[in-house]
Formats: sequence, structure tokens, C-alpha cells
Amino acid sequence: MLDTLGGAAGRSGPAPGEDILSRLAARDDLTVREIAATGVLLLVAGHETTANMIALSTALLLRHPEQAARLADPAAVPGAVEELLRLLTIVHTGVPRLAVEDVELGGALIRAGDGVMAMLSTANRDDRLFGTEGHPGADEVDLARDARRHVAFGFGVHQCLGQPLARAELQIALATLFRRLPGLRLAVAREALEFRADALIYGLRALPVAW
Repeated sequence: MLDTLGGAAGRSGPAPGEDILSRLAARDDLTVREIAATGVLLLVAGHETTANMIALSTALLLRHPEQAARLADPAAVPGAVEELLRLLTIVHTGVPRLAVEDVELGGALIRAGDGVMAMLSTANRDDRLFGTEGHPGADEVDLARDARRHVAFGFGVHQCLGQPLARAELQIALATLFRRLPGLRLAVAREALEFRADALIYGLRALPVAW
């Protein structure tokens, strides 16, 4: 398949198309294995993440129609998506990090060289940061909350490179969905929904809806 996209590592083929896989396949400095691995990375990081966030966000907003109504205001959509990213953080596995200097965290001393496991989903529900006055606790959804300090995309130099695209996709998909299908509703009881708790990317196995 890769050969038909334009060749790799010295192979010839038709001129590459405008898509990213064609451009990768046309490079002479990448092996087929490297190109395939990049394709898998793009599929998982660039598709599964956003697809599951859209499904999770839709399921949540269908349970809170008063919150979903805020999406009717285009100016409120970017902030609403930040709150959904915060509350529904889809990376529930620990992120391994190495302390480069001594630091005290929560009363515990972490010494330089110690390994730590950061939980993005837990950090995003810290009441000290997000349970501010005038808003519910961090375990509740409030699309009017200022959630810009969340770490759903990571932090510092380790942030997700695709976050601008992910934000755009979520903003467009959710605002369009609730505008064009105002009668959207779950087709099954909330208790019947199956969640992907055993997967690298948290999400729903299916989201049956009607309108």
C-alpha cells in the first residue's frame, strides 16, 4: 500500500498526493516501518481521541440540556469545550515523569531522580483550581467555568501537538450537532451505556441516539 502512495526509502512511484501519508511515503529518509508507525500514531492520537471526546461530550450534554443550551452562543463555545476537556479527560492512565530537582507536593517530598506518575484526569478535578466561588465543584459540569488551566493536553513541553486541531474539531462538531438536531436524545437509558474503561483512550463503546 505504501508503495502506491509514492514510494519510500528510494522506491519510485506516482507523484504523492496532498495527504500526509502520501507525503510521508514519498520521503527517502523513512523506512516502511517508520511510516506505518506514524500512520498508527496519527490514527490513535488524531482520531480516537477526538472521536471519543465528541461522544462523551454529547452523552454528558444530553443529560444536562441547560448546559447544552450554552452552545447556541458562538462566543461561549470555546470556553464550553475547555470545560468538557477538563471534566472528561480521556487519558486515564498515569503519565510517567522523572523529577529533575527536589520538590514538595501535597506535603510529600519528591527527590530529584524519583519517578512519579501524574494523573491528568485527577489534576483536572482539583477543587482548589476549578471549584471556584460561583461554580459547582470540580466533579460537576459548568460550561461557564474558566477551565483554561486544565492539563487534558499535557503540560509544558509535553503538550499534545495536535491540540489546536482537536479544539477546532470539538467546537465545530458539538455546536453544529446541537444546533441542527435540537431534539437529540439518548435512545437507551444512561445506565445501559458501555464505557471503554479498559482502553488506553477512555470513551464509549457506542452512543445510541434518536431525534
